[in-house]
Formats: sequence, structure tokens, C-alpha cells
Amino acid sequence: MRCCFWNNLRSSYPSSEFVFGFVLLQYTKKNKRWRRYFRKEFKIDKRIIEEGEIGAKIKDIYSYRLGQLHARRGLLASLILSFITIIVMVLYIDTSYINDKTLILSAINGLLIMIMLINYHYFDRNLDYFMTRINDLKIR
Repeated sequence: MRCCFWNNLRSSYPSSEFVFGFVLLQYTKKNKRWRRYFRKEFKIDKRIIEEGEIGAKIKDIYSYRLGQLHARRGLLASLILSFITIIVMVLYIDTSYINDKTLILSAINGLLIMIMLINYHYFDRNLDYFMTRINDLKIR
């Protein structure tokens, strides 16, 4: 019985899965953007392995940029969760929390979310540009 339930659930909701409490979209083979990204990532990995000393430098730069992107993604998720927590606490749990301090905290949190969205977008484009250029670079 359990097997049939999980198979039906999987076929009913093929576009999402739960990982560490976050809902991540699972893209199908039709999603060209993700296929392009994975192809670029594979080419960089291949380049790192094949290039020896230059490959180590490429790896360092790539690791740094990818790490920066992951750090910003984590901070952005944390800011969004804290903003949602403030809204839920004020609107649904106890309306007596609505005061100047809560509004200032919400405004600061919203401003930080906007700054991190811009920052995340910049680092995402920076990594994408690096991946494209390093794959086009002829070293030999």
C-alpha cells in the first residue's frame, strides 16, 4: 500500500521535492537553462582536471565565486524567513506587537532583503560570466 501511495504522490507532484525544509523546484529535461548551466559547470570541472597548474588557479577562482553565491543565497533565505516570522508574529499571533520598533525592524529587514537580492543577482551574473569566459579561453 505504501509503495502505491508514494508512486502516486511522485507522479502527482513531479515538479517539487523537500530538502532541508526548503521546497526546491526539480526541473525536467525540457528546461534548457539548467541543462546549459550543468554543461558549463561540467566543462569547468573538466578544464580544472586537464589544465594542471592553471586548472588549480581556475578552481580557486571558481570556488571563491561559487562560495560567495552560496553565502548570499543562505543570507537571503535567512532574511526572508525572518521577515515572514515578523509578519506572522504581528498579524496572526499578537497584534500588540505592532509599534514603531516593529515597523522599523520590518523596514530594515525589507531593505536588507532588497540589497541582498541585488547582491545575489550580481554574483550570479559574475559567476555565469566567469564560467562562459573560462570555457572559451584557449590556454594551449
